[in-house]
Amino acid sequence: MPLFSGIRTRGAGLGPAIAFLYSGPALDIPPLIYTFTLLGPDLGWATLIGITFMAVVIGLTMSFIFPESKTGVENDLTAALPENTQVKKIWVEAVFFGLLIAIMVLTTGRSYITSLILFAILALFLIFTFTRDDMVEWGKATWQFVRSIILWLVIGSIGAALIGVLLPETLVFRLCGW
Repeated sequence: MPLFSGIRTRGAGLGPAIAFLYSGPALDIPPLIYTFTLLGPDLGWATLIGITFMAVVIGLTMSFIFPESKTGVENDLTAALPENTQVKKIWVEAVFFGLLIAIMVLTTGRSYITSLILFAILALFLIFTFTRDDMVEWGKATWQFVRSIILWLVIGSIGAALIGVLLPETLVFRLCGW
């Protein structure tokens, strides 16, 4: 949801936003690593190519079904940015996203030392390359996303817990084919 909302906030159409909303969970780094490792390279590549293809098809379909009228101001993506936003140099963005990817990939295990080191490097990088305004804007956006999904997250967690307690295991095994 945060990716979808961020894409829409920055001025992209409904089609690209829905495409990322559809493909985001499946094309995340840990699920892809698990798919390639546990199910093999054939299913890993099929997942990667299939999800990407379907995301494009779904995005184009949504753009066709729900066309949006464009004015001159809406076509300029920088018009959706806050006024105090500064564009970062490409190397800063590359290192930042590289650190985030390293955290996603390397902290899925039980190595707390690796996690602490990566988070410390990220914190130092943010302190030395991002301004206070960037951090405040980031915090506000994060809080807005948390407020928008927390209720649904709590309802879903309670629902999943109730289903886990109320449904007998034999029924779940029979329905899932295990």
